[in-house]
Amino acid sequence: MGGFPDSTLTDWVNSLTTDGIEPIAGVVTITGDVGKMNTVEGNHSLDLPAVVEFDGAGVFKKDRLIGFLSLEQTRLLLWLKNQVNETVYSTPCETSDDFIAGHIFHSNTSVESSYHAGVPHFNVTIVLEGEISDNQCGLPLDEVDTYERYEKLVSEQLTKDLHTLIEEIKSEFGVDILGFGEIFQRQQYPIFKKIKDDWNEQFTNSIIEIEVSTYVRRDGIRTRGFLQHVND
Repeated sequence: MGGFPDSTLTDWVNSLTTDGIEPIAGVVTITGDVGKMNTVEGNHSLDLPAVVEFDGAGVFKKDRLIGFLSLEQTRLLLWLKNQVNETVYSTPCETSDDFIAGHIFHSNTSVESSYHAGVPHFNVTIVLEGEISDNQCGLPLDEVDTYERYEKLVSEQLTKDLHTLIEEIKSEFGVDILGFGEIFQRQQYPIFKKIKDDWNEQFTNSIIEIEVSTYVRRDGIRTRGFLQHVND
């Protein structure tokens, strides 16, 4: 559901040898007792004694592993790379600690670049389409205002999460794993030729603006919760 990079060894090598991007690789962990997997009892058990789990992504600078992203951070990274097709995204309610959950069934990310005063600029536009799959906030889904408020909540929260991720990548790793350098190379090639040798530093100093537009096309649950019907 959008939290694990669908990459091959060829993708990793391409990122390693291409200007304007550093490689990432999916991380898996094994939890449980691996030794029991080779026993008759372990193979006959309904509950597997050990399982393989997706656990985010490894961050590289050239061919050297320099750190890791969590599963949630990896999903946000893939969102910026336009590699999230379908996922579930939760957003806090306006006035409580509860959440709404949206089933995102279509997402598109586009990036435009420019160069001002020696600094790369990127404008990221993300358009989401989805449905509400969990409504803990309690607003009635038979009112248009509810959808508009939820669309605004999701857009604002995702924008905040993405900015947080970008700042963490810049400060903790200092490398362009987003592939924004590739985009800059395509769109601003004469400038990129002059600055490609220190692109990671250029990326760290870049200004990135994000605009998210969310459209709830339909709701995936009843318009009103059963408790609201009971109270009425």
